[in-house]
Amino acid sequence: MRQKNPGSNIFVDSRNFLRLKYFGMENLNKIAFELYISKQYEELGKLLTNQEDSNDAEIQFLLGSLFDLGIDRKKDSVKAFYYFYKSAHKGNPLGERALGIYYFLDNGTEISQEKGLYWVNKSIDDGCVRAICTLAHIYMNGLGVSKDEKHAFELYLKAASLGDTHAMEHVSECYQKGIGTDIDLSKSKEYLEASKAK
Repeated sequence: MRQKNPGSNIFVDSRNFLRLKYFGMENLNKIAFELYISKQYEELGKLLTNQEDSNDAEIQFLLGSLFDLGIDRKKDSVKAFYYFYKSAHKGNPLGERALGIYYFLDNGTEISQEKGLYWVNKSIDDGCVRAICTLAHIYMNGLGVSKDEKHAFELYLKAASLGDTHAMEHVSECYQKGIGTDIDLSKSKEYLEASKAK
């Protein structure tokens, strides 16, 4: 059975984290992440053509992303999982988050909500704000945990306060529909406008 995706989009909108963490990297990594941030995935794929044996955690995350998205190579969930696994085990927060999400999905790889929660939480501990939003999705949908809309809302608020635009959109929706909080159309509008301003 296919699980709900606890991360909406695994890879996009980790841009601010990437810019802060990888400013000043060696040229290949710097160029690769600039291509990733600007969504130039085909160019990124060309740049990483001969990097599949790389031991670099950031390159492994990017390769996993390309296999997951099916850009510049055949979509392959097993290879994506393989590269996310390698990246996560080397401490890359984006790889940790991606691996955590993959453990929730029925995509030809192992399904383990316990491992998924472990890796999403590790990603949060290692500084990935988007992983807070992912954890909120997990609680909102009761994936491997008891469904808890109030806790999910609090997590969305936390991620929104740290600048995550995706979380701001969710906070807006929660205020609009009274999910995990009281209906407050003024706050809903405020968060929606803030998400568009970023």
